[in-house]
Amino acid sequence: MRRDWKLAQRWSEEEARDAIEAWQDSGLELDDFAAKNGLEVIRFQRWMAKLKHSASKPDVGERAPRMLPVRIVGSTTSEAEVMELVLENGVRVRVRSGFDPKALAELISAARSC
Repeated sequence: MRRDWKLAQRWSEEEARDAIEAWQDSGLELDDFAAKNGLEVIRFQRWMAKLKHSASKPDVGERAPRMLPVRIVGSTTSEAEVMELVLENGVRVRVRSGFDPKALAELISAARSC
């Protein structure tokens, strides 16, 4: 159950977003909206700045993958059925032919945080 942002002494990020959305939907000036709801304007201003700043930085899990140089060391024997990736943090990931690309992407994502 969500707390009412009007009653919360300290806002969570979700409550701050709800409060800012309510102000924007009200059509009132920020000063008027804050006074009507018994809140300080600075509280809105700080949260708007914080949310704007956090929106400009992508979450670690949302980073676009980087392309890195690849050196293919191959063999014509059955060893060629195994591929090895060495991530930028040194973690090695080995996969056999016929691997599930989605599972590999999840594995690489998890391995990057090691």
